[in-house]
Amino acid sequence: MIREYLEKGENVITDTFVNFHSYDYHYFVTNKRLICLRRPAYVFHELNLSKVRSIVLSEEKKLKTEFFVAGLVTIFAAWIFPFSEMIAAFGASLIVISVFFKRKEKYYQIDGDLNEEEKKLWRIPANAENVDEFLRVMKEIGKDVIV
Repeated sequence: MIREYLEKGENVITDTFVNFHSYDYHYFVTNKRLICLRRPAYVFHELNLSKVRSIVLSEEKKLKTEFFVAGLVTIFAAWIFPFSEMIAAFGASLIVISVFFKRKEKYYQIDGDLNEEEKKLWRIPANAENVDEFLRVMKEIGKDVIV
């Protein structure tokens, strides 16, 4: 699958893989560039290694999907309960959601001369398959990895 995208004299050094929102992201480090193949449609993206300054471990708090479920339950409760009880239930559900349903997503952000769209693409989850090897290779080729 990756062979058709490689240039003459280009070799894959290592790769990492992650499934995110029904898409498979396969990141490759070659001796010339970074390649990302997004499936199921095999969308090709590349990033020249000269554009990469560093890789930084970042953390982002996000609400889990339970937030939306709780919202639907609250709307349903509005039909069943009187208004005052519904307001109390809504307030309580917001407190519970904000305290218990936040998750921290850690990812490695590839930093460099990238626009906002590129930054989103070149964000590799910290739990991605083989990510430690990916980072080791990036360090080996002279890129700063800040954890």
